[in-house]
Amino acid sequence: MVTRKASYVQIATETTNGVTLVRADGRLDRHSAARLRAGLATLVHDGNIRLILDLEGITHMDTTGLGAIITGLKAVRARCGDLRIARPSKEVRLMLELTALDRVLPPYGSVDEARSGL
Repeated sequence: MVTRKASYVQIATETTNGVTLVRADGRLDRHSAARLRAGLATLVHDGNIRLILDLEGITHMDTTGLGAIITGLKAVRARCGDLRIARPSKEVRLMLELTALDRVLPPYGSVDEARSGL
């Protein structure tokens, strides 16, 4: 029997001038995506509709993690807001390109770049 250590994504938020920065660290996969999905849903429910998702600390992401981000994007846009991705790893950037989601959710090289015009 193979025992798998639970993987978690750590989430921290900070709001400045109406823009909420969501920092995610760890693995964003089928074991942890629900945590991000719930965190984004709570933020949107509370009226935070200008979000920057800082993915610099994400060490691995699968399609379940990508689905959590897309769910958050849809929720934000349904309230006339926006969600932007900042500092994605090469792996995350490649996943966005392969799924053509980089056209809908373009990655930004820095948090400041993502914040510009938001």
